[in-house]
Amino acid sequence: MIGGLNPTPFHARTAAQNLTNAWVNKGGFTVPAFYIDAVPEALAARLTAAVIDVTARQDLRFEGEGASELLSASCGNSVAALQIGYSKPVHWCSDGGGLRGSGAVYRMGEHDYLLRSDDVDFAWFALASPRFGATVRDVTGDRGLVLLAGPYAIPVMVAARLEVPYLELNRHVTLDWLGIPITVFHSARPLGYEIACAPEDGTLLLDRLFRRAALFGLRMAGEEALQVLEIEAGMAAPHADYLPARQPFARLPAPAALGLKAENGAGRQANAVLAGIELDGVEPMPFAPVFANGGNKIGTTLRSLYSPALRSAIALAELSRAQATVGTIVKVLRFDSSGPRERLGRVVPLPFL
Repeated sequence: MIGGLNPTPFHARTAAQNLTNAWVNKGGFTVPAFYIDAVPEALAARLTAAVIDVTARQDLRFEGEGASELLSASCGNSVAALQIGYSKPVHWCSDGGGLRGSGAVYRMGEHDYLLRSDDVDFAWFALASPRFGATVRDVTGDRGLVLLAGPYAIPVMVAARLEVPYLELNRHVTLDWLGIPITVFHSARPLGYEIACAPEDGTLLLDRLFRRAALFGLRMAGEEALQVLEIEAGMAAPHADYLPARQPFARLPAPAALGLKAENGAGRQANAVLAGIELDGVEPMPFAPVFANGGNKIGTTLRSLYSPALRSAIALAELSRAQATVGTIVKVLRFDSSGPRERLGRVVPLPFL
């Protein structure tokens, strides 16, 4: 990706809508934290429709006859059987078994794959590519990417004359949208349609989506709303929930502790597992110890945010495998400048929604 801190291809429109001038830096880009209020923005993705600038997600392109072997060796499961136009979730680990990263791999052609993640670990893949007869390119800066989410996502596309054929989950299609080449990905986590376009077409893409937006309650949503959707989907994120294991023989974090399992069932089983906690009240409790009724510590929360759809605070958590039973009542303890605060919660299945 191009160096420094950059505006996304949609900046001309997102800046005009960002009335609070609230921005965050992500993946080398500036993106809106929220436009007016993150709560109705996240709720729109559940009740009507929302558009989120997700250009900061990183893309690597794997090409050449050895591309599938490189990805299969790196990610621990075969991608050779993946059909063109389909995708699958993957993760990759250090030699010691610690999680380096996770994302989704898309088969774009016979010897052409796309790996998308919040942290795709370019140097690690590029170092190995010559041994497999493959090339790896960072193509993040070659496109703009938005997520269209919500129950009215399809009506919005129809109204915008974006005639996408039926796409099952984990499928994608490249087409011409009234003169604009785009690729539409039907993503499962978080649920929605990712639309990629050339950088110069970013403004026109948003204008077309919003031309009849009032009919469906479409609104722009920022990074804080996206994080709510990710937590509700049970997605642990690198650098937000854990630090990637970039040392060669690092053993932590264990993939199983973050909800990831090897396709072939191999790999070290973690004592901790990823679980969801629905808290009593609206106050988030991030990165706080979790205790069982008896007072024993059984884990730690990860990201925690208020979910407007559930009307309560929720948290991802790494919990002891033996104590992660759905319905278990737990206590979360957090310390700040005003002293200790505790909240009761209960373990719930993932995804939350």
